[in-house]
Amino acid sequence: MSSLSKAMNDAVIRRLAGDRAYQRGHDYYHGGPVEGLEDQAGRLCATVRGNQAYTVALCADEGVLDYSCDCPMGVDGVFCKHCVAAALGFLAEILRL
Repeated sequence: MSSLSKAMNDAVIRRLAGDRAYQRGHDYYHGGPVEGLEDQAGRLCATVRGNQAYTVALCADEGVLDYSCDCPMGVDGVFCKHCVAAALGFLAEILRL
């Protein structure tokens, strides 16, 4: 997971998400709906519960953060609030180590 930790930090998350999505994702993360945060062969996967459960995947592709979410915004290629929540969960986990 070290390549992901090198590709992702708070500044990258903020830049990709924008102010509104970052704040909403931050609120989601602190509200507790991020579940099942796990490494699957170098790819971080999580479930984030909003109006329904959404699946988020984050990985590093040649040093650049790659992401997906199956919410309507994520399907359009947006780094959505669910991606923010999962990314913040990941950062919190690696900072605890």
